[in-house]
Amino acid sequence: MSPRAGFILVQDIVRRIRSGVCKGRGVKTVGGEDIEELIQDATAHAALLLHRADESGKGVSCGNIAYYALLQTRSGRRSTGGSRTDVMAPGTQLDGKSCLLSFEEPVGFDPETGEAVALGEMLAGGDVDPSAAAARNIDWGEFLRGHDRRYVPMVMATMNGKPLRSLKKRFRLCDSGISGLKHRLAADVREVMGEDVLDQVCRKPRWHGSLVVEHEKVACRAERNRA
Repeated sequence: MSPRAGFILVQDIVRRIRSGVCKGRGVKTVGGEDIEELIQDATAHAALLLHRADESGKGVSCGNIAYYALLQTRSGRRSTGGSRTDVMAPGTQLDGKSCLLSFEEPVGFDPETGEAVALGEMLAGGDVDPSAAAARNIDWGEFLRGHDRRYVPMVMATMNGKPLRSLKKRFRLCDSGISGLKHRLAADVREVMGEDVLDQVCRKPRWHGSLVVEHEKVACRAERNRA
């Protein structure tokens, strides 16, 4: 694109596009899109049209470029593609063939608590993250290999929800002996894994909180668009 064409795009065509999008004129946001995204996308369409016209030496008006850029945006075409078979494409959603919902979208209510159930809660698996489970197994394996062998059945009993008193006969210890061994295990765990090991285990990963915040933003944006 020549410097002159770029100047015309920035000074005149973008202003017309912004006016056309902000005043409606059939240009609708889809899913989590907002007005600024549509303006930027229509500007990309206009830049491509202006570049082609500039290369071919054809004379075009600013109004025509803005009109056809808005027309493409209105029809569901985006600068990243115009597919109408992709379920997430704006064109497919404008045709009514698909609908994009946030994971935070309420889809029902829990009969026991009466609280809303989000779509993400129904799709998300309850299994432990494989990478977190592998790292945890490595940490515990190294810890148990370097300490009292009796720690292994104690950890296994705790993991399975069994009381440590069930190990009295196996260890040939009384209640106080089991209690003392349990305190030794806790002290060794804190020494190796840190005093805040319980806080680290119970704390949710930071990426999870960021993901929830992003989903809530998208859900609020989609709700405003529907309203």
